[in-house]
This record gives sequence, C-alpha cells and structure tokens, in this order.
Amino acid sequence: MCLMNKPCPICAKISLLKKGGHPDLVREFKQSFLIMGFNQHFRGYAILLLKRHLREPHQLPPAARRQLFDELMKAGNAVWRCFKPWKLNYASLGNEVPHVHWHIIPRYRKGPAPWLVGKFAGGKKASEGMRRKLAIRLGRFL
Repeated sequence: MCLMNKPCPICAKISLLKKGGHPDLVREFKQSFLIMGFNQHFRGYAILLLKRHLREPHQLPPAARRQLFDELMKAGNAVWRCFKPWKLNYASLGNEVPHVHWHIIPRYRKGPAPWLVGKFAGGKKASEGMRRKLAIRLGRFL
C-alpha cells in the first residue's frame, strides 16, 4: 500500500503484468518490468517498474540494486538504438506514486520541453494496438 493507504497503482500494474499478455509489456527482467508509456508524446517513452514495492532504490540489497541499474541501462540502450533520439531523459521521482520506477523519455531535436508536465501528461495517448507495436519493436533491441 502507498499513497496514504490507497492501493499502489504500480503494484496493480505489476500484478497484471505477471498474469501475462499485457499489451504494454516490452520485457520482464529479474528485478523489473519494462513497459511502454501510455502517453507517447515522446515516441518511445517507456517506464521501468521495480517488481517489489519499495519507495527508494537504496532500500534494495546491494546485488539487487546493481542488477536493477543494469536493467535500467539495458532499457535505455534499447530505447536509444530503437528510436534514435537526440537525448534520453531518465526520471525517477516517486512523489505521486512512491514505488521505485524510472521514466525513460526519448528527446528529439524538435519538440516541447519535458517540464511542460501538463502537455506531457495530456498529449498523444497511444492506442493499445500502437503501444503493442512499439513494445514489440523495442523488445527486438533487448
């Protein structure tokens, strides 16, 4: 539980991912799941979700922490090679949902600044079919 005794939405997503067949799933790693972001304002936007509910990465045992970071770097490298962005932004905030996760945001030379959160949150919601196609495409780079 998180968010003041409300169910954790990331834990709920992980429960669905563990059942299999989720359209957003790119790859299951040992410590995490890589999924496509619902919003594709930045084409190739993906999220790495820690499988267990922790609020901070330092709460992981050292070996699991190293493995999680390696999974993050593999995911970032795959996004880089697949979508060929100009830059990648990695964001792990957890203020709204205190469950360890990273946003992997491909940045292109043209496009809005990522800190325009309202525009990012509201823009270019991808259909389930489009997210599935992107997930399959990205998975080929892992």
